[in-house]
Amino acid sequence: EFIALLPATSLDGAAILAEKIRSTIEQEQIIVNHAISLSIGVSVVLLDDTDMNDAIRRADKNLYMAKQQGRNRVIS
Repeated sequence: EFIALLPATSLDGAAILAEKIRSTIEQEQIIVNHAISLSIGVSVVLLDDTDMNDAIRRADKNLYMAKQQGRNRVIS
């Protein structure tokens, strides 16, 4: 897992970028024994968050929702 911080980016903008990354990974011709997919959870820092961990927890929750819904998708 990794985190990408995107300052001054809306939730929609982050989701669009995440989908571009996911789609690019899916289309790459990487030599492996199976298809590569990517599940991504997206979140933003809200005004009432007490710290960055609140946004990270939401993104993590969205990541696991993406995996539960069949993987290879973006949930924001």
